[in-house]
Amino acid sequence: WEYDPAFNFWTQKANLPATYRRASFGFELGGKGYIGGGIDNAIPSIGNILNEFWMYDPILNTWTPKANTPISAFRSAGVSCNGKGYMIGGADDWTLYSSVYEYNPALNSWTPKATFPGVPTSSGGREAGTATTVNNKIYFGLGKDDSFFQNDWWEYNPATNAWVRKTDFPSSGRTG
Repeated sequence: WEYDPAFNFWTQKANLPATYRRASFGFELGGKGYIGGGIDNAIPSIGNILNEFWMYDPILNTWTPKANTPISAFRSAGVSCNGKGYMIGGADDWTLYSSVYEYNPALNSWTPKATFPGVPTSSGGREAGTATTVNNKIYFGLGKDDSFFQNDWWEYNPATNAWVRKTDFPSSGRTG
C-alpha cells in the first residue's frame, strides 16, 4: 500500500509475489524499496525462516527477486547508507546472529562486514535492534540477546568497516 499524506488516503499497489512473512527487514536505495528475510509463521519452531530478498519499483509498480540474503533470519535490522543496504543481526530458531552484511544494488551481491561487537559471548548475537543513518555512518543498538533487552548504542563507519561504542540509550532496554 502507498500512503498519500497530502490527501490522507491509501492506494493499493502490487502485492509481494512471495510467501507471507513477518519480522522481515527493509530499506530504501535509489527510490526503490527492498525487503528480505523474515519468517512465514507466528511460531518460529514451525515456520520457515526466509532468506528471499526483493526489490519494489514504485514507478513500475513491480517486484523483482534479488540475490538471497546470506543467512536465513528474522528480526534483523535493515538500513541504507551511501548507496548500499545493510542487514544487521537477527535470529533463526536457535541462533542469534551478530553478522553484518552489505548489499550492493549495482552488483546485486552481499558482502560480509565487521561483526557487530555488542554481544555477550554467551548469546552470540542480537535480534530486533534498531538502526538509522546520520552523516554517512550507521547507528545501531537496542534489541535483545538471549533474554536480555539491551540499551547500548553503536556507530558503524562503512568507510573504515569499524564499530565504536557510543553513549547508551538513557532508559531501559527495548526491542524493535
